[in-house]
Amino acid sequence: MAAEESCIVCGVSKSRGLHICGKFVCEECEREIVGTDVSDPRYAHYIECMKEIWLAAIS
Repeated sequence: MAAEESCIVCGVSKSRGLHICGKFVCEECEREIVGTDVSDPRYAHYIECMKEIWLAAIS
């Protein structure tokens, strides 16, 4: 079984997900991000989380 990591979006420790530039996004959040319409209020939160990933990658 894979080690659990804390998801950068929801903060919950999970074992399944993906790594983007060294940051972990759980499967559930990945599905939510992909399926969320830009007019949904949650979309802004997801964008901020993605910004954190990219800013960490370029610093």
